[in-house]
This record gives sequence, structure tokens and C-alpha cells, in this order.
Amino acid sequence: MIRSFIGIDIDKSGRIWCSDGTSIYSPRPEYIVYSFIDYIRKSNIKIVFIEDYFTWGEKFKESNPILVQVLRMIYLYGTFCTDLESPSESIKIIKVHSGNTSNTCSKCNHVSKESRVTKLLFKCVKCNFKTHADRNASVNILRKGLKMYPNHFSHLSGGGGWILNYLIFYYFMV
Repeated sequence: MIRSFIGIDIDKSGRIWCSDGTSIYSPRPEYIVYSFIDYIRKSNIKIVFIEDYFTWGEKFKESNPILVQVLRMIYLYGTFCTDLESPSESIKIIKVHSGNTSNTCSKCNHVSKESRVTKLLFKCVKCNFKTHADRNASVNILRKGLKMYPNHFSHLSGGGGWILNYLIFYYFMV
């Protein structure tokens, strides 16, 4: 199935978690990025929503060198956009505010720090939905990204957004 957009989350080891459940990893950061670029090309993905990690400050950069290296390579490959109308044919990389992407259930939207059971496991305290924590965050990043541009994705968010939530959960989580 061909998509034109995806949300991603990157863990401290540099593994890329995609909102469709794909995870990409290699011990060498440049191979992670090459594999990711190959994946988005083959999947015909034109828009990548990613957390705005670089607003987290110098302490974050110093404590996560592999993650920072992967991010820099992804950023160099794509075109950063603040507007989806950009004429560029390259992949558009759009930074999304990261607030609560790790603590929000991608199924019921309940926000709770207690739902992040471990570094790897997310289990919602409200609906008991269980998944990998970074996969859950990548779906929330995608959802936030799509909501940033309601005019471009309005066909997905009609009826109070239930269509968008339905598509995100069933299209990416099942």
C-alpha cells in the first residue's frame, strides 16, 4: 500500500520507529539513514513528520550522540518545510512539537505518564492498549503533524476528526 506521509520516532540507539510499525536499525548510523531513505522511496513517502529534537538543548545532544548523528543525516537528506506548498520534489521533513507524544495513547488519546510502563513498553492505563513505546509515539507524531495542516488533510479529518483517528489506528496500528 502506498502512502504519502509517515510519522517517525527515533530512540537513543538510533533505531527509527515508523507509524506503520516498521523499525529500521543498524549498528552504523549511516546505514540506518540509508535504509530509511530506501524505505521511504520504495513506499512513495513524500512527507515525514518528526519530533523537533534540537529544541531540547545541548545536554540532550551530548547525551545522545548516535541519535543526533542519525537526525543530522535525515535532516540533510530532506527539505525542511514549514509549508506543504513548497515546490521541492524532495522529501519534506516537518518538525512537530514533541509534547506528550510518549505519554499519549495512540488508540484512545488518554494522556498519562503511568502509561509508559518501561522504556520499551506503552500500556494505556485507561483502555489497556499495549504496544512498543516508540511505535506509539510515532503514531502520535503523525497525528500531530496531520493536524498542523488541516487544509491539506481535511479529507481525513471530517466529522470532528473521527475519520482521521480511525485511519491512523486501523491503517497503522493493526
